[in-house]
Amino acid sequence: MLARDKGRNRAADGASHQQGGESQVVVDCKQTDQHRHALAVVVFLNDTLAETDLRRKRSFEFHLENPDEAATERTLQDTVLAGLQSVDAHQSEVVKWPPGGGTAAIAKCGNEMQLLTRVPPLAPPRLSALRAANQHRSEPLPKLNLLVLFLDAISRRAFISKMPLASAALEELAREHGLELFQFFRYHSVGHSTGVNTLPLFCGVPHSRAGTMMPYWEEAALGGRRVGYASNLCEDWGSEYNFASNRRATGTAGGVDAELVAPFCLPPHYPPPGENPLGNFAGPYSIRPRCAFGRSAHEHLLDWLVDFAMENATSPSAPWLAHGMLIEGHEGTGEVIRSVDVALAGMLRRLVQRQVLKGDLDSTAVVLVADHGLHMGINFLLTQSGAVEHQLPMLFMLLPTALVNRSLHGQQGTIRDSLRRNMQEVITPYDVHATLKHLGSWPARPQDTTHGRSLFDVPAEKAPRSCAEAHIPHWRCQCTNGGVSGV
Repeated sequence: MLARDKGRNRAADGASHQQGGESQVVVDCKQTDQHRHALAVVVFLNDTLAETDLRRKRSFEFHLENPDEAATERTLQDTVLAGLQSVDAHQSEVVKWPPGGGTAAIAKCGNEMQLLTRVPPLAPPRLSALRAANQHRSEPLPKLNLLVLFLDAISRRAFISKMPLASAALEELAREHGLELFQFFRYHSVGHSTGVNTLPLFCGVPHSRAGTMMPYWEEAALGGRRVGYASNLCEDWGSEYNFASNRRATGTAGGVDAELVAPFCLPPHYPPPGENPLGNFAGPYSIRPRCAFGRSAHEHLLDWLVDFAMENATSPSAPWLAHGMLIEGHEGTGEVIRSVDVALAGMLRRLVQRQVLKGDLDSTAVVLVADHGLHMGINFLLTQSGAVEHQLPMLFMLLPTALVNRSLHGQQGTIRDSLRRNMQEVITPYDVHATLKHLGSWPARPQDTTHGRSLFDVPAEKAPRSCAEAHIPHWRCQCTNGGVSGV
């Protein structure tokens, strides 16, 4: 192959490696006759999500929503393409990663391309800030790491039926490693599509307040966690939901410490500028499996999330939070998500097994969540079961026993008791957001949100929670008996 792995950082069949604190890419175009005289090129992709002076949209059509701002905006793809750095490497050479460079690089030998990824080291100022944030708390911060994997447009039923290996892996890992698995049967969406549900899920506010609150992962970064973010959709959700104007007004820069997004803004995974990025046969919403640089796009993402977790497993400076987003469920057939099953099951097993070796298993929470079920296709359009499934997305939590054995201050019973009660309550993305904030600031108790409550809390209602109490519009409620939780 054209790149070899001599260290911990990852590539498909080779990667970069660390030497003296510097990352290096090892390229070799002489391994086959086909490439014997080829010129090797390494293209480094700059990280983009840390920039806060500019809102970057996922595609050109969003400019039409804000014509007054269109002249000052670029798409995220524009930003990625403008930041490419190419380095020629004749036949066989070691190429240094640029100082302060990004997370991903593409090594090219003739027509062959390979995506290389790494977990970049923290800059000294950020490392110092994390240490300070975790050393000057009113109480020491017990280490609690958090992995959140968001699967767009996947119902609980679809996850179990179309991802049987991943579903079985969750149960197996809980059984074999003393973890506890919770699935929430009445997790209910609050709107039709992604934006109406992900704003409550990520920011805790309704769609009418878009741009006024930072996502939970940015709050965690400001609060002292090292944050990694990966998405195989070319969109900066942070700046979509926390507008630059709000960041300037509140003085909250947000941002993440490591990211894997830029590779998924490049052709052929993402159509080139000028072409429709949201078609049925190409791009992130395609009804075809999504490939990038010789592998499935989701494989790059899932591998990098494990690398991020392991790179930070023994970090004394801060707990870590990793947020990954997979878009394979967002297409009309409902079948592309099946292609993720093997890789997701393997990723979960690999993560837990490596945590066992690192001694980090008892301090890591895993959350798998969606925003809504499939909202397109024949089943959704023509059947009552499809309409119900659309409103009941998936939510699973794999948690350390030591965590759920604890009791919150002033509360009878354990966190386990609360979670088991909430498994059968009507809950919404607002409640999941409150829970993610709780996990992201553990053991501190974050301020209550307007519409949501942490699932670690005992439900206040003595009777089953109604859709009205959960802030679900009555015309969307899939519950019976006037909104009582009897789905």
